[in-house]
Amino acid sequence: METEKENIDSLDRQKSPRFLQPIQKREEESSSEFASRVLRDMARQAKKRREVREQQGDSDGQDS
Repeated sequence: METEKENIDSLDRQKSPRFLQPIQKREEESSSEFASRVLRDMARQAKKRREVREQQGDSDGQDS
């Protein structure tokens, strides 16, 4: 059985190609538009990680 850390590590490996590509500023967008897009993307990723952790926490609670 995998631990929570192993699950998160495997998720990070699955997503890693995306993280290897730097976020590019589009020609037509201003600096503030770029910053808000980056922050939105980071918030979306954090929300996904939080949901995954909560799901794993729920299943861990049922096992014990």
